[in-house]
Order: sequence, then structure tokens, then C-alpha cells
Amino acid sequence: MEFQYDLELNKIESMIKNKNIKRILIQMPEGMLDTPLKSIITKFSDSNIEIFLAGDASYGICDIAIEKAKFLDCDLLIHFGHTDFAFADRIHSTVEGINILIIPALVTFNISSSLNNIKNKLDELRWRKVIITATAQHLNNLKELKTFLEKQKIIVSNETQIIGCHIGSLRTPTQNDGIISLHAGEFHTRGLLLNSSIPVLQVNPYTSNISYYSSDERERIIKQRLNVITKVKSAQYWGIISSSKIGQYNPTNIESIRQKLSNAKKRHLIVIAENIDTQVLFNMTWVDAWVNTACPRLIDDQERFFKPIITFKEFLYLFGDVTWENLLEKGFI
Repeated sequence: MEFQYDLELNKIESMIKNKNIKRILIQMPEGMLDTPLKSIITKFSDSNIEIFLAGDASYGICDIAIEKAKFLDCDLLIHFGHTDFAFADRIHSTVEGINILIIPALVTFNISSSLNNIKNKLDELRWRKVIITATAQHLNNLKELKTFLEKQKIIVSNETQIIGCHIGSLRTPTQNDGIISLHAGEFHTRGLLLNSSIPVLQVNPYTSNISYYSSDERERIIKQRLNVITKVKSAQYWGIISSSKIGQYNPTNIESIRQKLSNAKKRHLIVIAENIDTQVLFNMTWVDAWVNTACPRLIDDQERFFKPIITFKEFLYLFGDVTWENLLEKGFI
């Protein structure tokens, strides 16, 4: 099956015409670099427009390629595959002289082939009240899922978008039986398990496969995080990881960490980079532990850091500013 996306070509064409666009930088996830990218280039191949592609991996809206667009003197940056989510203010307050289009590239297929599988699993689990969520490409599938669930007499208490690092819009009070999430891969599943207290049913819209993650799986991940936090308690020299990316630079958090370490008479170094190179950090053998203020999902690469790495929230717990119960309720990232 060749999966299709709504690339909103008419919107792009209208902006090109109305703004007299001459140079475009396109940024999109790796999975869209085949047919979707080719269709855009084909669409505008006969126009007098120069098109560039941001060749680095596109990790999310936090990683929008504004500096590359400035460097190339582009007058339009088109970011595909995400919504502006919680980063709208940061993006638009930073840009000068560059038009920006953020296009989620919603899938144009339905999830009808998944619905029977969902029903069978829900009957088995005996869920009656759920939260439903999806990544950007599948937001249009949420309505279809909600309609189906309500026909099955299942209450949908909340519906929302998730991205890998921000699950803040998702609330999981204990009266919900579980979360049904439309997404592919394990990346977002781990984010849900780290930031919710109920089981997760992952539905892959591309394959119709369904994976169930019980509370036991969440407990396993939480034990991993507790083990890392325990390891850093005796750290004397700390490394603070920061990022120069628009959506990942958090000066307030950095200053908070710096103050707490200084008050505790612990030494520290702030390391800032666009892309975090674990090999560079490996060379700093004298650093006992890392606290991360960049992409919070760096903790997924724990093994590659060689030294323990914790999130900002975990750091606050370590220094007594939040409770363990707070982490369990509101999440670790």
C-alpha cells in the first residue's frame, strides 16, 4: 500500500503567488522523502523557484530549520509532518523576513481496517472509558476512532495530540481504563508510559497491528529511571546539556540547575550543541552525571552516554523540589 499525505499543495501555491516566493527550503521527516517530496518538486518544477531540502534528520517542530533558511536566503520555509503544538510563540518570535508554512501532512486513508482489531482487544480488556490520542499525521483519524468507540458504548473522556517530548496535554485520571493511541513505532509509546499512570493500547494505522502495554511495562520503565536517579546522587561534577535549537533551548531551566548545583557546592559545565554528540560527551570522563535541558527524550539513549543522564524533572526530584508522587502523576519528561 502506498500511503498518501495531504501536502496542502494549493496553500503552498497560493503563498508562492501572493508573496512572490523565489527560494524555498523544505524540511520533512525521512519517511516522506520519497513520493511526497517528489510530488512537491514535480508540482513546482516548471516555475521559476529554487527549492532546497534540509538534509538533516527532522526530529520535530522543536527542530524547525530556521537558521538554514536564513543562511540560504530563502523567503519560504515549509516544515512538513508536525503541527506548531507548544512551540508557536518561540517560532514566530524568532523569525524575521521568512515566511513559514507548517503542514502536518495528514494521512488521507481511514483506519477502518483496524477497527475490528480494536473492538476485539477492548472486549478482552473490558475497557469502558478511555483517552484517545494520535501523532500529527493521524489527527484526522481521531474523529473516526471516537465515533466507532461511542457506537461500542465506550466513553471517550479526552482526545488530544501527542508528540514525543510533550505529553502535557494528556491527563490520565485513574477513572480511565486506558489510552488508545494512533501512532507507529515505539518512540511515542515510551513517552506515554513515562507520563501516564494507565495502560496503553497502541494502534499502528499503517499495518493495523495492535500492541498492548500493561501497567507492568510502565513499572519496568520507572524502575529503570529510579536506578539512574539513584546512581547520580553522589555526583560531584555535573554536565548540563543544552541545545541551540529553537524548541530545545531552555535558559530558565539551565539557570535553575546552575543555581541549585552552586548552592550544593557541586561543580558543573554547560555544554551547548545543535545535535548532541554522545562521543564528545564521552571524552569528558571527569563529568560524573548529566542533566538534560534539550530534547527530554535523550534519556532513551542512556547506554550511549556512558555516564548517567537524567531529565530536568528528575533533577528537581533529586534536589527535593518535587516529590516522587509528583513524577509518577505528572511524568518524568
